[in-house]
Amino acid sequence: MTNADILNELIIIYRNEKNIKTLLPYKTSIIEKIYSLIQSQQTYLNALKKNQIIKNIIEQELDTAKYFLKEYLKIRIKKLQIYFLTSKDLLSSKEIIFQEKIVNLYKEKIFM
Repeated sequence: MTNADILNELIIIYRNEKNIKTLLPYKTSIIEKIYSLIQSQQTYLNALKKNQIIKNIIEQELDTAKYFLKEYLKIRIKKLQIYFLTSKDLLSSKEIIFQEKIVNLYKEKIFM
């Protein structure tokens, strides 16, 4: 899979998540690939010295990847705050922790 393919896949899962009211299954494989892409491109960017055109292209790709990753995760957090009783099967490990904290806060609020 090329960097462009990975980025396109991220954009697709972002759009799907944005356009559907409930939470969709967390896409672990593509998110891991995006994190890896960001890390490797950042390392490559830091190693580049002279070629400003290539640096600009890589910076643009990095900015795009970071933007869509951030927006995807923000949408999921917002949905999880609303649909906090969502099945754990749809969530990442960090989202499960967040979900448990939300549930505990609601329990505390109800039983106070």
